[in-house]
Amino acid sequence: MLTTLPKRRRFLADNKMIESFEIENFRCFEKVSLSRLSRINIIVGNNASGKTALIEALRTAIAGIPLVFIMLNNFRGLHFLLPQPPEQRHFDSLWLHYFKEQEITQPIKLSIVNSEGEKASVRIFYDVRPATSATTTSTAAVSNVMSIAGAGSQIIFPIPAISPTVPITPIAFERTHFNGAKDTLYIFVNQQGQVIAMPGPELGPSTVFFPFISAYSEQETISRYSQAIEEKGGKKRVLDLLHRIYPIIEDIESITKIEIAPQKLYVSLPGHSKLQALTLVSSGIYKFFSIMLGIMSAKNGVVLIDEIENGIFHSCHQEIWRLILELSKENNCQIFATTHSNECLVALATASQDNPDDISLIRNEMSEGTANIKHLRGASTLTAIKKVEVR
Repeated sequence: MLTTLPKRRRFLADNKMIESFEIENFRCFEKVSLSRLSRINIIVGNNASGKTALIEALRTAIAGIPLVFIMLNNFRGLHFLLPQPPEQRHFDSLWLHYFKEQEITQPIKLSIVNSEGEKASVRIFYDVRPATSATTTSTAAVSNVMSIAGAGSQIIFPIPAISPTVPITPIAFERTHFNGAKDTLYIFVNQQGQVIAMPGPELGPSTVFFPFISAYSEQETISRYSQAIEEKGGKKRVLDLLHRIYPIIEDIESITKIEIAPQKLYVSLPGHSKLQALTLVSSGIYKFFSIMLGIMSAKNGVVLIDEIENGIFHSCHQEIWRLILELSKENNCQIFATTHSNECLVALATASQDNPDDISLIRNEMSEGTANIKHLRGASTLTAIKKVEVR
């Protein structure tokens, strides 16, 4: 069990980042806990050791809303169309992989404790009350939850045309907020055969998530770029940061070149008379630019990055880590990132050697189908990285 931690001031006074985290029965994790998390938390391990699953567990715990399961399915390329009419087994196929060993009788339990010692948690389970009762409760509660959320509409995914022949057991997200308030949201199939994820406010701090499999959204990057340059001197600041890693970029603009097309990011390059689309110039530069803006937009929040080194040339790693450390302090946010690259780890150790308490190393290891975690902090992290290959 997580215990209430004493208040610590490793972050700024208004920061309420994640100090501790507990997972139970989520994907490959049976029961693990992490405590005394740092500003920068780097996750390593072999393929299929649960690195991405750990990032996804964090995202689920911070959000605590049904929509997060749909979002994670999309990131992993799991797009389902339910047969008509939908049955329980069709509904289950969307969610079984979130439960350890696909054992739906064991609820998923996730909890986080922030730097003020406040705890939030979510318990995710199939509501085994008579399905008609649970579905009726869920349907009636949608309007109430929408008013609590303050904005948005119910999420429907997908939209079948035929009613289920029998009631389908829904999934409940039983939540406890940092302030002690409790509520329950559902993913359920309504009487029209629609799969609905009830909306609601997220439990934890604002979060920016960069998955590995899914391409980074250019429209989100453009939105963050627009916000960054609205501040006085904002564009110069963004270009100065970008130039530290990639001086080849002379200027950057968000432009709509064709009326029916969305905006795209264009850059000025030496030797080119015309602007070039950034995503076509270099996927690595675009990735770094997106992450940089994500951190700048995550004030007092959390940034999750899966496989941070992919697409980035090894000689850039050290300066990128220096910039990430600088921006995370400037914006008072916390980073969780996975990597397979020892060069990336060594670069982090070098960049953070003057501030070792800012770094934690989380190593995932798989044993008989269950992921276990080893956690190093501070100077011991730097020592482990420098003395031995810890990928």
